[in-house]
Amino acid sequence: MEELENNKFNIGKQMIKWAIYDDNDETHVQVRKFGFQNTKNWFKSAVANFDAKMQEAFPTDYRLKVDGWEGTSNGNDQAEQVESLKTYFDNNKFQNMYVNTLNILAVILFIVSAGLAFITLYSLIVTALSAGFLVFRVLKAQKEYPLRIQAAVENLNACMGEIAEFRRYYEDNRAKKDELLSTVEFL
Repeated sequence: MEELENNKFNIGKQMIKWAIYDDNDETHVQVRKFGFQNTKNWFKSAVANFDAKMQEAFPTDYRLKVDGWEGTSNGNDQAEQVESLKTYFDNNKFQNMYVNTLNILAVILFIVSAGLAFITLYSLIVTALSAGFLVFRVLKAQKEYPLRIQAAVENLNACMGEIAEFRRYYEDNRAKKDELLSTVEFL
């Protein structure tokens, strides 16, 4: 009895099946047209509701994160975002270039070994090695920093390109709604 209640005949579902989902070649074209004619208004309102929900859910701002920099874009402000990224790298140059775990450890080792340099010869050697390592890391950071900025700008440009492509894809497919509704009206 419960199985029969769950499988009740629903004329709306049957018409939708005839109009849209029926892959059966035995269903006559007139039956399909009949099913679609009786569900046309429902279909048009469903498409309009779906479009409204998609429009409502469409993002207006995009949060961006590139190599420590964070920003929010509306998708049409690429030049401002690139300028903001470059400003971030200029303002945080010391922090980005020199403050990292290896350099902090080298400075601590240098300070400790410099304090002990007059006690043992090993401390003097460690002081010289840590100073050499620090100089190497500083020179390396100065050489690589412009490359790091360029890579960050390229990543930001790629991200902004993806946002533009997403927005273009959305608008192109949203325009198909009007074409679909126009086609449905004349069926």
